Amino acid sequence: RLQELNDTIEAQKRIAALSETSAEAAVLRTKSALDFAKKRLNWTTVTASMSGTVTNLDIEAGEIITSGRSAFSSGPPIMTIADLSKMIVRVPINEVDMGQIRIGQRAEITVSAFPGKKFPGLIYQIAPSGLVSENVVRFQVEIEVVGSPPELLPGMTADVDIFVVDRPDALQAPIEAVLEDDAVGIFVAVPDTEMAQLNQGETVKVETRLGKQVNARLSSVSNPVRLTLLDDTKSWRPGPVEFSIVTSAGGRIASLSGNVTQTKSYYVEVPDGEPTPEGPPKANKVTVDVGVKNEGFYEVLSGVSPGTKVLVRPPRADANPFGRPGGR
Repeated sequence: RLQELNDTIEAQKRIAALSETSAEAAVLRTKSALDFAKKRLNWTTVTASMSGTVTNLDIEAGEIITSGRSAFSSGPPIMTIADLSKMIVRVPINEVDMGQIRIGQRAEITVSAFPGKKFPGLIYQIAPSGLVSENVVRFQVEIEVVGSPPELLPGMTADVDIFVVDRPDALQAPIEAVLEDDAVGIFVAVPDTEMAQLNQGETVKVETRLGKQVNARLSSVSNPVRLTLLDDTKSWRPGPVEFSIVTSAGGRIASLSGNVTQTKSYYVEVPDGEPTPEGPPKANKVTVDVGVKNEGFYEVLSGVSPGTKVLVRPPRADANPFGRPGGR
């Protein structure tokens, strides 16, 4: 009987140990459920990831929303918050112009709400890849509005002018006054020790190995140097050529190897005298070197001096896209 009692006691001990283990597991399950309930309770409070101004409220009080944490897809947005202290303008730039765009460039921004007022801006981000729209690749460029004036509001349509070149006292001529012509040019690498003899816009002589000299103008004096032939261009053919440069001061740069190519030259018409009742004065063709251009003007690097009068001829009737004069 004593043995039976001892066996019963041992069995009851094992049952008690199993009951204790089961109770501890129940405590862990209840604690985990409590933690999950507390976490779900915290999800009911939505905290903004940034400070700013609510610009759009998509959900009203009393509506039921789905948490993005517990749903298979993200929940709907509750509101839109914007940081009005840092306004930006997103501009799609054509891929052909991206070579002129860089971070830090100055820009001027105008909006329809404030005509005539310009807001300064700076490029601060350029998209690393472009998007194709209507078979044109465009890159999104973001421009920060300096100072973020309070009158600018999100969603406004803006026009942006980006300054790719900024030079003071640039000589300009109207686009209508600058005409194009075919020209022959020579591109050549000049040793750095000889560059001091060359001045942009200067007329020099190009001397071939046979001793023939042709007048040329130094259109560009940054390597490779570009010379535009001024006369006797018909005998020059595209391809490599060896020659020497004789400057107007008598200097000589010998044994140069360049490349002859067909290029475009630009010229303006300078009036010879004043208009008469019979018609406009005769015009002299003056070759010029041009730089960058904007909507209305070419930058003139050489060829004419400030104050020179140039002719601006009206468009020809045959150039009218609508086929008759006066078309719109």
